[in-house]
Amino acid sequence: MRFPVVAFALLCATCGLVSAQAPPVGVAQYEIVAIIDHPDSIYLSAMHLNNKGEVAGRYSTSPACDAPEVSFVWSDGEFRYLSFPGVFSTRGEGVNERGFVTGSIVLEPPVRDPETGKCAPYFRHGFVMTPDGEFYRLPWEEVHSVVNNLTPSGWMTGPTTPCTPGEEGCVYYGFLYNGRGEPLFFLPTGCDSTDAMDVNNRGDVVGTCHPVGSHRQAGAGFRLRDGAYELITYPGAMNTVLSGTNSAGDIVGRAWFEGQPQAVHFIYQRHQFAVIDIVGAEGPVSASVWDINDTGMISGHTRTADGREVGFLARRIR
Repeated sequence: MRFPVVAFALLCATCGLVSAQAPPVGVAQYEIVAIIDHPDSIYLSAMHLNNKGEVAGRYSTSPACDAPEVSFVWSDGEFRYLSFPGVFSTRGEGVNERGFVTGSIVLEPPVRDPETGKCAPYFRHGFVMTPDGEFYRLPWEEVHSVVNNLTPSGWMTGPTTPCTPGEEGCVYYGFLYNGRGEPLFFLPTGCDSTDAMDVNNRGDVVGTCHPVGSHRQAGAGFRLRDGAYELITYPGAMNTVLSGTNSAGDIVGRAWFEGQPQAVHFIYQRHQFAVIDIVGAEGPVSASVWDINDTGMISGHTRTADGREVGFLARRIR
């Protein structure tokens, strides 16, 4: 896998690199239009959504780190469940308008430390599920990978690495692959490791890049468009993550500031940031935003009064 990465890095050695740090222009207010919840769930993650308003995700029925998750595609209040045959756990990530679903599988239960109770880092292997329920794994040899999302034309993206997750100096590469020919592996200029989190219909990839060993606590967002990288950093933030983008190039993400445990969630449009403010039935709510589709609808998760995490869909208030 290292040879394609090197070749692509040389190809992009002269690519443009721009750092976007324009100040925020205000607040983008969104109203929740649907809550995604399951009675068995204690923590539900609504991940990527398509232009039909269908959402891929997963939920946990136990707080234990070695308990399997339940993955699904949600549509108009109904759950369709995903389960890769013969594995410990299936993790849903994305769904496109044609009904293809992406994610990753965990082959064996994570190993729990008997003293701390924490689970050791574990391997994940990316998959694509067809509309008729057939599962396919990525064709290249990898130790760890995730397919985060897939466009209607078949382009998929995510992170992959040839080393063990949690290993000191472990480098994650992004990939872009259409199911045919050779995948493109990339590492944005100036980044030591990366997580490719979404791809839109025009082929833009967004994600985050960060130094090795930072445990994702420091870094910048990036967009790969037409062979050029653009670093997109929320002003003053120590860490910026870009998690979703649509065909118009709108991006949603979150940013952390030193000394502040809570992230700021934002939308980035026309080279300007706006803070996302979510309004529920009973007023403003604290929420995490994950993706945006071509209609401008966003997905994410929020916390209920009893402390459970539930998913949501929200539209912008004009």
